[in-house]
Amino acid sequence: MSLVGVVSVVWGIVMFSKNIALITVLAAAAASQAGVTYAIKDFSSSALVENGDRTFVGTGFVGSSYTMDSSNTGFFGDGRLTIGSNSYGWNDSIPGDFGGGNDFALNPDRGDYATAYAGESNGQKSGTLKEVFGQSNLGYLLDGESDVTWDLDLMYGNGSYIEVDGNSTSPELLMLERGRNSAMNVQAILANGALSNVFMLDFRSSAGQSGAADYKLDTMEIGGEQQVGGIGLGLDAFGLQTGTRIYGYKFSVSGEADNPFDGPDFIGFVAGKTAPTPVPEPATMAVLGLGAAALLRRRKK
Repeated sequence: MSLVGVVSVVWGIVMFSKNIALITVLAAAAASQAGVTYAIKDFSSSALVENGDRTFVGTGFVGSSYTMDSSNTGFFGDGRLTIGSNSYGWNDSIPGDFGGGNDFALNPDRGDYATAYAGESNGQKSGTLKEVFGQSNLGYLLDGESDVTWDLDLMYGNGSYIEVDGNSTSPELLMLERGRNSAMNVQAILANGALSNVFMLDFRSSAGQSGAADYKLDTMEIGGEQQVGGIGLGLDAFGLQTGTRIYGYKFSVSGEADNPFDGPDFIGFVAGKTAPTPVPEPATMAVLGLGAAALLRRRKK
């Protein structure tokens, strides 16, 4: 065989090896998502007026036979938002733009015709985490901007929790994002404030994690409608042992340059059923004073 032929064979072997390695990496990545993220499908909601108050009706998930509706959902009961040196509790007033400029990096926003936040009537113009995430109004959200760092703790409240059951056939957490063009990190909040590993939720339509909801949303801060997308997340994403109690979730975004987060607009949603409220130890209660748009349910055993 000529030298050219030998070189060709060697090059072919090298490229074949690289392709096999790439296929292996892609397969591993796909396997890591199996039973972890579920794009929503057949999502349904109800509104009297477009871009007004909207309630959740139900949804299915790609790759799972499980469905969520009003019979297996509830609400978050506590939360805390931290933006730089500013920190806001569940009932604290968070200033917003509400149609005037774009002065705030992350703030309560709402559909153009949704019920006004109680704080909109004062000179500050504000909303609260309780209003955004403590009720089932899909016309409410936290509007985010690029290059801003923040984290949001959403808790079941009163010491309630959900247990990891080791069943990877359906999601427990549903999150909605307006625009389908952003991402955010999520961690489970455990006993005594410990955190699980980090999982990145990628709502961008090109990423394949999210599906389209049945509505678009035009809010006070923007001048046109944007598609709402949703991701169902299984608790397996956090790498926890069966029986581990989860008291809430920490959502976070980094404002560093060249990140994929790009200012997510996090829809105010509901939390699913939790385990019966335990009687936590005093130390645990202190930690659970921590403060996502979201929806959870407790798996049947």
